[in-house]
Amino acid sequence: MPPVSIPALDALSEDNRASIAKLAAPVNVGVVSAHSPALVAPMVDYAMAVLKGLSLSARHRELVIMLVASHTRSEYLYELHVTFSRPFGLSDEEMAGRAASADPTEALVLRAGTELLTTDTLTEETSAALHEVLGEASVVEIACVVGYYRLLASLANAARLPVDNPDDMSAVAVLAESLSRTEADR
Repeated sequence: MPPVSIPALDALSEDNRASIAKLAAPVNVGVVSAHSPALVAPMVDYAMAVLKGLSLSARHRELVIMLVASHTRSEYLYELHVTFSRPFGLSDEEMAGRAASADPTEALVLRAGTELLTTDTLTEETSAALHEVLGEASVVEIACVVGYYRLLASLANAARLPVDNPDDMSAVAVLAESLSRTEADR
């Protein structure tokens, strides 16, 4: 099956170019969504909310995203988020989605992500533990991170997206560093 083409930025509508410009770089998964123009703005806005607006820590978010990348076998998602994960101290094993954490809160976050990826729900025990340890919002946020990044992995895998240009990834690295500084200020 051939890959889905990645539209040229200058071929996009002005609105879609403005939406893509909100990203640190015109990453392939964002640009390819322009094949269905109505999806671009909502997908970018959701990405920005997940990256900047959650009460879930960035480290916990990245642990879940890398778990999704591993579970969905999405090389694209993995390579994109290696850049995001490094400033939050994820090890190579954690980035590969293979590490069990000795930290009880991280282990809980990984358990929740795994349950959502394998059963599309949380056990009563996991839900109760999330409420107690990280608060009610964590249930919503972890489920939304899993769902959104599963969507991106499915799109990347189905479209046969190539890994983003390393030159563009330097802008993503700058955004990740900026987000890590913002998180440290919280």
